[in-house]
Amino acid sequence: AAAKAREEYERLMKESGQDVTSSSTNAVAAPVLKNLSVAEVQDIANTIDFTSGDAASQTAALDGLVDSGDFSVWGSAVRRGPTTSTSSMSLLVPFPVTLGSLETRTDGKVTGESLGIGGDKEVKFEDFQDLTIAVVLGSTALGILSLAVLPENVGATFTYLFALVPI
Repeated sequence: AAAKAREEYERLMKESGQDVTSSSTNAVAAPVLKNLSVAEVQDIANTIDFTSGDAASQTAALDGLVDSGDFSVWGSAVRRGPTTSTSSMSLLVPFPVTLGSLETRTDGKVTGESLGIGGDKEVKFEDFQDLTIAVVLGSTALGILSLAVLPENVGATFTYLFALVPI
């Protein structure tokens, strides 16, 4: 089925006048992973100067070990395939979640109640609006009061601090 879909894709690309390059010619072979013992991994890791070397040379050395198949975990959360500057595709893909999906994925450990947002009390837009107005008015009153009551520089400082509160 995949071969048939690939042939149809290539046919449609040729009909639209675009250049078709086979995905098998562009693919870079993944390194053959070696099954090393802990001692062998330590010996290989000791060849890299982690104490006085710079970060670029350390990263390059670790990337080389991944490309040779000696290390497989280095950069695995960030890169897929050989670690070149053109293949830095992220494995961490953000996706939207709901409280229901969190609850099912964590076997009921993460719920609305455990996050503090569940329960019988419904929060409405008016609640946020009232709270915002109260914070702005309180900040304004405290800013004016600090400017009027406190000494010059101290009052001005507190006025600016109270102006930051609503932000």
